[in-house]
Amino acid sequence: MSRPFDKTVRLCKSPSHASQRPKAAVIAHKPPYDTTTPVRILPALRASASAKLRESLFYASPMPLPGWLLIVAVVTLTSLNVSAQPAGSRSDSMDNTKDLATPAVETENRGWEGLARMLDALTPSINTDETPSGTQITDEIEGLINQGRATEALALIDSREAELAASTAPGTDVQLMFQKARALTALDRAEEARGIYQQMTIRFPELAEPWNNLAMLYVRSGSLDQAEFALETAVTNNPDNGNAIANLADVRLLMALRDYREAARMKVPGAARRLKALESFLKDN
Repeated sequence: MSRPFDKTVRLCKSPSHASQRPKAAVIAHKPPYDTTTPVRILPALRASASAKLRESLFYASPMPLPGWLLIVAVVTLTSLNVSAQPAGSRSDSMDNTKDLATPAVETENRGWEGLARMLDALTPSINTDETPSGTQITDEIEGLINQGRATEALALIDSREAELAASTAPGTDVQLMFQKARALTALDRAEEARGIYQQMTIRFPELAEPWNNLAMLYVRSGSLDQAEFALETAVTNNPDNGNAIANLADVRLLMALRDYREAARMKVPGAARRLKALESFLKDN
């Protein structure tokens, strides 16, 4: 299929994005899970406890307490509500993807292999690397991957990761994570690549590119429903990402092809004719 999948997008530094999102906040994303309920419940419980304690101070004391002592007690209890609020940052322990649902792999891959290969054309449109000195290394890795030298690229990535691990500089090199997943995909190490993409979708859910390439891996395994969900998320996070929109449309065509094949097998009237027309359309486009 000749879709815009084969267009390589390299927008590693986006000034407009950088102005909207300070570098210091690269890890502090809103988590994809609901944290609002505990935040509502805990202050209510503490307020109730505060009221009861204040009541005991007024009515259970054998003798009146000085007014200043009551004020200190109330202020101290009230301050608990402020100190207990979440700081907005997320623990790195949430990056563990072992609990993620394993995608169901269909017994037959009915997708187009060409589509799956072309889905890996994108690169991140943002570079949140806190250490600008890594730019040259990142460009070199990108060149190796594009030249099909994934083994060399992976070795350079491992070396760079060790260097960053020994450094005290803050932040996470998102570009390096993405490139490692691409290199692993090129080496047919799909499970490892998928694990990295899943980590990125949890830690940096606003980036469309990891969702896009995660969808590519789902297509390769025949999990079209999983691929559709990943691309829908990519489009929701970045409605201006035309490549993700086109990829989503193509995945839905593949889903229609899959369903028409099943309907034709079940002898549904008109299904075989529509299947033939869709197959012809996909082959010609």
